[in-house]
Amino acid sequence: MINDDPRFSKQNPMFEKLDQPGIGRYLAAGSPLAFGAQKRPPLRPAPVLGQHTNEILAEIFSLPDNAIAKFHDRGIVADANSAG
Repeated sequence: MINDDPRFSKQNPMFEKLDQPGIGRYLAAGSPLAFGAQKRPPLRPAPVLGQHTNEILAEIFSLPDNAIAKFHDRGIVADANSAG
Protein backbone atom coordinates (compact mmCIF):
# COMPACT_ATOMS: atom_id res chain seq x y z
CA MET A 1 0.00 0.00 0.00
CA ILE A 2 2.76 2.45 0.92
CA ASN A 3 4.54 1.85 -2.37
CA ASP A 4 1.43 2.02 -4.56
CA ASP A 5 -1.07 4.38 -2.91
CA PRO A 6 -0.23 8.12 -2.78
CA ARG A 7 -2.65 8.53 0.13
CA PHE A 8 -0.03 6.73 2.26
CA SER A 9 3.03 8.67 1.11
CA LYS A 10 4.67 12.06 1.55
CA GLN A 11 2.23 13.31 -1.08
CA ASN A 12 -0.36 13.27 1.71
CA PRO A 13 0.32 16.20 4.09
CA MET A 14 -0.63 14.02 7.05
CA PHE A 15 2.56 11.97 6.56
CA GLU A 16 6.13 13.10 7.04
CA LYS A 17 9.53 11.60 7.74
CA LEU A 18 10.34 11.28 11.43
CA ASP A 19 13.67 10.54 13.10
CA GLN A 20 13.01 8.21 16.03
CA PRO A 21 16.00 7.53 18.31
CA GLY A 22 16.86 3.85 18.28
CA ILE A 23 14.78 3.19 15.16
CA GLY A 24 15.88 5.66 12.51
CA ARG A 25 14.00 7.65 9.88
CA TYR A 26 10.59 6.43 8.75
CA LEU A 27 7.31 7.72 7.33
CA ALA A 28 4.91 8.51 10.17
CA ALA A 29 1.35 9.78 10.35
CA GLY A 30 0.61 13.09 12.00
CA SER A 31 -2.69 14.61 12.95
CA PRO A 32 -5.54 13.80 10.57
CA LEU A 33 -7.12 17.17 11.41
CA ALA A 34 -6.39 20.14 9.17
CA PHE A 35 -7.81 23.63 9.53
CA GLY A 36 -7.34 26.40 6.99
CA ALA A 37 -5.87 28.98 9.37
CA GLN A 38 -3.91 26.52 11.53
CA LYS A 39 -0.94 24.44 10.41
CA ARG A 40 -0.65 20.84 11.48
CA PRO A 41 1.62 20.49 14.48
CA PRO A 42 5.00 18.99 13.61
CA LEU A 43 5.57 15.34 14.41
CA ARG A 44 7.72 14.61 17.42
CA PRO A 45 9.51 11.38 18.21
CA ALA A 46 8.23 9.22 21.03
CA PRO A 47 10.13 9.59 24.30
CA VAL A 48 13.00 7.20 24.83
CA LEU A 49 13.11 4.95 27.87
CA GLY A 50 14.04 7.03 30.90
CA GLN A 51 13.78 10.38 29.13
CA HIS A 52 11.47 11.87 31.76
CA THR A 53 12.55 9.89 34.84
CA ASN A 54 14.20 12.76 36.70
CA GLU A 55 11.45 15.21 35.77
CA ILE A 56 8.72 12.88 37.06
CA LEU A 57 10.54 12.13 40.30
CA ALA A 58 11.14 15.83 40.93
CA GLU A 59 7.84 17.33 39.79
CA ILE A 60 5.25 14.61 40.44
CA PHE A 61 6.80 13.02 43.52
CA SER A 62 8.48 16.22 44.82
CA LEU A 63 11.77 14.44 45.42
CA PRO A 64 14.87 16.60 45.93
CA ASP A 65 17.88 16.18 43.65
CA ASN A 66 19.91 14.32 46.29
CA ALA A 67 17.16 11.68 46.72
CA ILE A 68 16.95 11.20 42.95
CA ALA A 69 20.75 10.87 42.79
CA LYS A 70 20.61 8.14 45.46
CA PHE A 71 18.05 6.21 43.40
CA HIS A 72 20.40 6.41 40.42
CA ASP A 73 23.43 5.40 42.49
CA ARG A 74 21.59 2.35 43.83
CA GLY A 75 20.35 1.35 40.35
CA ILE A 76 16.68 1.78 41.31
CA VAL A 77 16.01 4.18 38.39
CA ALA A 78 17.80 5.14 35.20
CA ASP A 79 17.54 8.12 32.91
CA ALA A 80 17.76 8.14 29.12
CA ASN A 81 21.56 8.35 29.26
CA SER A 82 21.91 5.22 31.39
CA ALA A 83 18.78 3.23 30.44
CA GLY A 84 19.07 0.14 28.32
